[in-house]
Amino acid sequence: MKKLIGLLLSSAVVCTLLGGCSGSGGNAPQAQAPETVQTAKAAESKETKDAEPPSEKPSPEWPEKTVQITVPYKAGGGVDKAARLVCSALEKETGASFVITNKPEGNGIVATNELLKQDPDGYNLEIVSVRDIFGHIVNGIEGVEYDKDSFTYIASLLEPADAIYTQDAKYASFDDLIAAAKENPGGCTIAIANNTGQQVLNIINEQLGVAFNGIVYSSGAEAFADLMGGHVDACMVATSFCAQAYENKCAPVVTMTSQKYDILNGVPCITDLGVKDAVSPMNRLLLGPAGMPEELVDAIVARLDEIYVPDGELIQQINSQYDMPTYLTGDGLKAFIDENFAFRQSQAGSQ
Repeated sequence: MKKLIGLLLSSAVVCTLLGGCSGSGGNAPQAQAPETVQTAKAAESKETKDAEPPSEKPSPEWPEKTVQITVPYKAGGGVDKAARLVCSALEKETGASFVITNKPEGNGIVATNELLKQDPDGYNLEIVSVRDIFGHIVNGIEGVEYDKDSFTYIASLLEPADAIYTQDAKYASFDDLIAAAKENPGGCTIAIANNTGQQVLNIINEQLGVAFNGIVYSSGAEAFADLMGGHVDACMVATSFCAQAYENKCAPVVTMTSQKYDILNGVPCITDLGVKDAVSPMNRLLLGPAGMPEELVDAIVARLDEIYVPDGELIQQINSQYDMPTYLTGDGLKAFIDENFAFRQSQAGSQ
């Protein structure tokens, strides 16, 4: 039986959603059969049957060797930070090595195509943003060799959101940024971490009647660096950049969410402006190639359960980087995957 565990923590509240079931039992005592004469053949058959091992396969041990984790983005971005937090916690818990390799080529498509060719043995996995991987599929991006069913979905590790950031001295609010865009159509530039973020910006442009000029980068780290350098008016990157933003006189002015983040002190969300279609969940998913045995997935989830505990070190670290520790497995993860894929399809269809 797969598990569903959702852990949503804000700065003040820990909310644990635990779904699952377990049970044990045996056959009810049965009346003894009348005594009969047992033949030699019957006795031999019984001895042979008793000597046979149980038919149920034992749960695999994981990990028994080094685990290779591919991050299809450059180092320093939101997904890379998530991967390093989770893998560090797993190393401490299991004593095994988790080797992270960054492969950003082709907007991450090359690395994800390579994942499909790996053995489904639990030792070649990927951590990716749900927005990007589904965005590639529904938008028919060139070079994509995968579809929704090409993967084994193991867990949602955490949930950030995109936010639009500005330099404090230039635009103090999203209203200021909108006003600048209306005064200078096409002249207000926003750095975007990837091409699926451009789709979100297109929706904002259409529904707010503005013409932001999106510039697509290969990673959130590069997009944010250009904001700090004053080369763009704003950038759209994950909320995990908030700490770095506050240290460098930048700040988020709106989040791509339907609810305000308590930890962001009243920063508006995009639905406050009536733009509900731009809401863009970006859960970090742990994936393997399709065909991983169910008992292997359960073994990996059991290890993840050990590090996703309320008030544990991993949870505190996730909160400290302005992400939500949204941990989903089993049926809860499947429901999220189906719903989010349908949402991405609807977004693509609206363009």
